[in-house]
Amino acid sequence: MVDDLECTVCSKRVSVSEVVKCPGCRALYFCSEEHWRVCTERLGHDEEECRRMGRQREEGQGMDGSFDGAWPWRDYASGERTLVDAFKAAGGTGGCTLRWSEREGFPLVCSFDVERGFPSSVCAEAGAASNGWTEFYASRSIRAESPAGLALHTSLTIVSLLKEAECLDSLLAGTREDVIRIHLLGVDEELTFLACLAELGEFFPGKRVELVCMGPRVPDHLHGKAMLLKRNDVGGRSIGYRLDFDAEDGARNTPHSVSAKCLRAPAYDRALLEAVGSPDVIFAQNSGLAAYTSWIPTIQLILELTGVPFLTTDYCEEAALRGAQVLQALGARPSTLLSVKPNRRFRQPLRKINADNDLPSSSNGFWFGLKPRA
Repeated sequence: MVDDLECTVCSKRVSVSEVVKCPGCRALYFCSEEHWRVCTERLGHDEEECRRMGRQREEGQGMDGSFDGAWPWRDYASGERTLVDAFKAAGGTGGCTLRWSEREGFPLVCSFDVERGFPSSVCAEAGAASNGWTEFYASRSIRAESPAGLALHTSLTIVSLLKEAECLDSLLAGTREDVIRIHLLGVDEELTFLACLAELGEFFPGKRVELVCMGPRVPDHLHGKAMLLKRNDVGGRSIGYRLDFDAEDGARNTPHSVSAKCLRAPAYDRALLEAVGSPDVIFAQNSGLAAYTSWIPTIQLILELTGVPFLTTDYCEEAALRGAQVLQALGARPSTLLSVKPNRRFRQPLRKINADNDLPSSSNGFWFGLKPRA
């Protein structure tokens, strides 16, 4: 629980005891009744929006971050903790250990203990672990209380959404160099556990996966760097993920491999697309399409591309609905729109605490996007 809340209108910090909540939805916070009236009369919080937010809030009451079970470490979802803090704090529970190797403050190695040994050759069928964290944990023998879901939710979300959008089979059937190229736009939190994207290789047998991670927040020590993402099963006792900056080119071109290149880029434009090559999939995690006008030229470019699915997520349903409205406003064809849905299977199993609202939120909580256009 956060110590202070934040006014939706002016961002003023307000104590929990003094905050004014919208009397209708109870989801928005204000520093005064005057600012509540400003929001309702001039900023668009009308009766329809109020009812919608009220429904979203009620449906999310009691949400502990997981749709398929209780997680002992869910209490680490504090507004004052970072994801890394939560991950480290949860790592020691229930006999699960966490081992990091850091380079300029960046995790290079992440590993999780498993409950029982399994062959290192284990490889899930594409989309097989699509029924949620419980099934995935069981398939990997990961202990139920492990914080692995905090780090692996990006990989599993990408695969699960491709399956839900009915794009996965066509990717697997593609013969272009036996490679799947995924562009990750606006990268931020996912860079914290970049090594764990090596899990993608388990779902594309016989293919190599090439990731291009782009966004204005790519740090100096990753900008322009190419690396191999490796998964290792250590003696049947743990699953490890690590980054290899020194891998030879041949290692990046083998089936089942996952490689990544990181680029600091303010925009996704034609020049950048020509430099990195055309994608098979475009994915944007927690994009905030409606919150940042900088997305407009990127979306306009994506709308011009043919045969490429665009999948994006956001923290809460309201943000996703507004993002979908942006796609429509910029000219997305109704036949290509993927409507907003909850990511019930592989959202990050940790609730995000917001200072300015009480809408149920978590990383990759809801998704929408565009089907590939012929």
